[in-house]
Amino acid sequence: MFERYVIQKDEDLNQIAKKFNTSPNNILDINNIYYSDQLRAGMEIIVPQNMQEYFTVYTINQGY
Repeated sequence: MFERYVIQKDEDLNQIAKKFNTSPNNILDINNIYYSDQLRAGMEIIVPQNMQEYFTVYTINQGY
């Protein structure tokens, strides 16, 4: 599950990765980009969907 994302002015790869709960390297790999300095404001990239926005995650502990 992926979505398109347009890089905003003054936004860096680490900020984008944090926003989508993924790693910077994962974003680079998905987009076939080798160096983060190739990213520019206004560029459209593909990112994993932020699952926290779409799903509620429950942790079930043993014995409950």
